Amino acid sequence: MNRRQLLTCMAFGALSLKVNEANAQSYEAFDNLLNNINTDELLKTASEREFQYRLLTIVEIQGVRENKSDSQISDRSVKLIKRFEVSSEQNYISKLINPIWPGGDSGITIGIGYDIGYVSARTFKNDWKDLLPQATISSLESAAGKKAMAAKVLLSNYENLEVPWDKAERQFAAFLPFVIGETETAFPNARNFKSGDCRGALTSLVYNRGSLVNSSDRRVEMLNIKNFMASRQYEKIPAEIRHMKRLWQNSGLPGLIERRELEALLFERGLEDE
Repeated sequence: MNRRQLLTCMAFGALSLKVNEANAQSYEAFDNLLNNINTDELLKTASEREFQYRLLTIVEIQGVRENKSDSQISDRSVKLIKRFEVSSEQNYISKLINPIWPGGDSGITIGIGYDIGYVSARTFKNDWKDLLPQATISSLESAAGKKAMAAKVLLSNYENLEVPWDKAERQFAAFLPFVIGETETAFPNARNFKSGDCRGALTSLVYNRGSLVNSSDRRVEMLNIKNFMASRQYEKIPAEIRHMKRLWQNSGLPGLIERRELEALLFERGLEDE
């Protein structure tokens, strides 16, 4: 190796070191916030999924889901979604292994945020047939389509049933590609991201808020994100995610405000790789 080649290698090495240091710093704020959110705040947010705004892109044909994506999202974005649904494996085993009713308009919920009230009995059975005993599935089938107080009154029927953590994880992994597909349908160019962080941040948003976009006060930021995605003005999207915090400023749900911040941070980090 001659002197010029040596100097070139040294320069590239120094540049790589700087890039790695910058990447580590950009993840630090995300990791610190995610790891320090109060568990009780996390569990309050799990009941605040906005099902009424979910588009019918996850359609059911004889109980079989459509619109499955083969795109990947980052490990950090998967961790974000799981953390806001169940907090941790330990917390799941101690508090969520039995069916729950999170409150509000939710239905009976099992696993990692799987709400039986928002699926048909056929879809529920297809989703869990290889994971739970037939007796458990037959019992929980009565919760399909039941929401709010109609679900609450059923909860005592299921108090002795359990959904083990490993089964919950397997079902979550099987369902997530459909949410990614819904995200890619809602937001143009999401499929084209090189970064699993950017796509994952938007997937977390859709998992929580659904994918409906319109100009109503509650959905205008979703519409803005769609338009910025279409025009590839990706740098404007984190501000739109943060602006959604206004919806929960006085809701007593600080976890949702923190979730929006985490999604914005993760999207910003992903832009560094685009």
